[in-house]
Amino acid sequence: MANNIAIMTGNLSGLEMKQSASGNNYTVGRLAVSMGKDKEASWFNIICFDSLAENIYNTWMKAVVNAGNKSIRATVRGKIEVSKYGDNNEKTSVKIIADDIAITTQYTV
Repeated sequence: MANNIAIMTGNLSGLEMKQSASGNNYTVGRLAVSMGKDKEASWFNIICFDSLAENIYNTWMKAVVNAGNKSIRATVRGKIEVSKYGDNNEKTSVKIIADDIAITTQYTV
């Protein structure tokens, strides 16, 4: 049996706290991951729930928004979910359902 586990480090930005119809908190954001020198970064949608959502949102707000920055370096561990969208399903969205997010100071290229 295959496992769906992704671990990525990149710049976490655009975090928003939202609330589901049932009243549970969740956070959505984007992670830009470097693909190497002279290559464009890949972007992943990030979503996390409950206490992880609240904790990362509060940490991110303190470290990023309050400091006047746009993003923070983070490592995200979770499951990848791929979906198609658009009029003819011609576009692909890659989402990571986060199990853990850690703020990191390590910089990688």
